Amino acid sequence: MRSAGYFIGFFFFALNGQHLFSQSILIDPPNSIYSKLDLPNLVNGLLSSDCRTVIHESTLLSGDNKSYGYFEKGSTSFPFEKGILLTTGTAINQVGPNLNLEQTSSPSSGTGQYAVINEILDNRMGNSVSTQNHISTKFWVVPQTDKFSIRYIFASESYGNVNNIECFNGMNELQDGFAILIKGPGILPDTFDHDNDTSTPEIEFSHGSKNIALLPDGITEVGLHSIHDNLTCSNLGFSDYYKEIPLGYGSIASNGMTIPLIAEANVIPGEEYLVEIVLANRGDNTLDSSLYIDIDKSYNEPKLLNQYFICSDETGRYISPFPIIDTEIAELDYRFNWYYNDTILNSENSSFIVANQSGDYTVEVINPSGCSKFYSTKVESSSAPFEFTYNLEGNIFSNDQNLTIHVQGFGDYLFQLDDGIPQQSNSFGNISPGFYELKVTDINGCGNRTSDIVVVDYPKFFTPNNDGLNDLWNINFDALGINGRIKIYDRYGKFLKILDSKSAGWDGIYNGKILPSSDYWFELLLDNGQSFKNHFTLKR
Repeated sequence: MRSAGYFIGFFFFALNGQHLFSQSILIDPPNSIYSKLDLPNLVNGLLSSDCRTVIHESTLLSGDNKSYGYFEKGSTSFPFEKGILLTTGTAINQVGPNLNLEQTSSPSSGTGQYAVINEILDNRMGNSVSTQNHISTKFWVVPQTDKFSIRYIFASESYGNVNNIECFNGMNELQDGFAILIKGPGILPDTFDHDNDTSTPEIEFSHGSKNIALLPDGITEVGLHSIHDNLTCSNLGFSDYYKEIPLGYGSIASNGMTIPLIAEANVIPGEEYLVEIVLANRGDNTLDSSLYIDIDKSYNEPKLLNQYFICSDETGRYISPFPIIDTEIAELDYRFNWYYNDTILNSENSSFIVANQSGDYTVEVINPSGCSKFYSTKVESSSAPFEFTYNLEGNIFSNDQNLTIHVQGFGDYLFQLDDGIPQQSNSFGNISPGFYELKVTDINGCGNRTSDIVVVDYPKFFTPNNDGLNDLWNINFDALGINGRIKIYDRYGKFLKILDSKSAGWDGIYNGKILPSSDYWFELLLDNGQSFKNHFTLKR
């Protein structure tokens, strides 16, 4: 137990000749209505939530000091915004920082033992040592969901002590401890080996409850023995769950603490359960331990899109990269269950999921108080264009033709000609003859396809001088995509030549006579009934 002193905000002190500067959490801040409540009303008011009803049952305090309180993190980096403090010392003395690894203060006046925590700790340590300064609160809870949970931090002055209190091979008779016990429908009570004989059945603890203050493995009890970083211990601790508090810098008056942990149990909605939280010193009454219980009832909403897209190939096979549905909620504080088409995915418990097929996805988000909400989204199939075709409509060889693109694929597409603005419409108007690059892009990010297209024009001149360049005049029927005939006339209307889709072209000769440079006329007659007249120049 620390000497009395109520430090709020900043601390300025000297240690080994050096001045240190620190901040503390606020314990029973005078501006809060919760600071004046007794433990029953703290429990009833702060542990109840939208998904559970809490009714205080009883409180056991071994001393005359106030060993509970309401706390707020203030401007510190303490993990919980606010909550309930239970301690084996005096609540107001748990403000940080801790100034000494050794005990420096007078013991609490409360020394009475409590059989519930005595039995748990004696069984854990393998010896019989009296407990002191215990605090216990019992309450009934009626959950509205199938989970009951409490988020908490365990902290202690016994961490870092020269007696290696956290070690089984150290002075473990001084090892404080706690339990979060629950009993009710569907809860199997804890048992233990009472006679060191594995052939005989284990018996239940006298409390008849289950301790749910366990590591994430669901087996190991949380305590000094299981969470620490002391490498001299025969019982190596889970150091990932431990945080050392350097002297003079802590926001609470402990030498070490756990990271935020969750005690939880599977329950039946609407049934009554009895919960007891109990904490005690063991073997001494000067090195205190504390429980910080989170009561934050806020709810972070996941940032899901209404729709995600997964890409597929021509056969319908999904291809990577697959879409990631991310709630963007910290896994440290929340828990998650994922469903695909209303079927739970037992192996998916992260804050995100990689969707490897299309369908309906639902996530159950469970906040630190155990309340849950469901959120749904869809994953739709899309694809790059597998192929596309196009056709031209309107007067050929004119500047007002219409280009229409037809796409095969599962997606929604944007269409772009050359460097023009991409558009959702698959039609382009007022297309002039020429060469174009057409790009078709899936708007859902599954890729694109490009192709060069030709809007056919007729040659405006030709030079039949046998130099290998422009020696013949013709129209590219293959590019037009339709067959037809071409009739050629001189400027006076005299018929000179007829060409079809198989003709090489006109060489400027009529009946063996080389015709002179001049303008000549043609009439294009297409098999679809269209016709077009215009003129070109023969140059000698």
